[in-house]
Amino acid sequence: MQQGNAVWQLEVLWSRGSAEFMRKHRMRSQAMKKTVAVRAKVMDPHCSLKEVYHENLKQHRESDQQRTREYKKELQDMKARVTVRPYLFEQVSQKNAKADAERLYRDKLREAGLNEQFVKTKGEEFETTPIFKSDDDDDCDDRSVESDMEKRNGNIDVWEKIEEVEEESVKTRVEKNV
Repeated sequence: MQQGNAVWQLEVLWSRGSAEFMRKHRMRSQAMKKTVAVRAKVMDPHCSLKEVYHENLKQHRESDQQRTREYKKELQDMKARVTVRPYLFEQVSQKNAKADAERLYRDKLREAGLNEQFVKTKGEEFETTPIFKSDDDDDCDDRSVESDMEKRNGNIDVWEKIEEVEEESVKTRVEKNV
């Protein structure tokens, strides 16, 4: 009874992972074939040990050269990433400028009596709903338009600060690369 149960469990495991089992089996078989071929070549009486030694030496040199090429490629990739990335002080100044802009945004929302979540949901609704202009929209108050423009101008100042910091970081990077 136990033997039948064990066979059944093996069949279940094999059926679940048959693809994985076959892939691993194929990889093991290929490795085994390669090992057998190398050992048969070493044991071949037609080849001298000197030839086998030179062949192995050649294979090791090729693998070393391949590893060296891969290492140089990785090193070049790292250098490219480092040169593109802004300096640490530039990252900090950009982060501070972003934090200042976000703080100013929250303050302006608070002054207007709005909360951030409300603006976010309304913005998402605005993106999903089509805009249709009605005849009633022509009666818009000019004073409200002017106050909206003033509020927007306050936000533009913050974005100008962020752009100035980014321009300075680009200038310093260009100056240091030259």
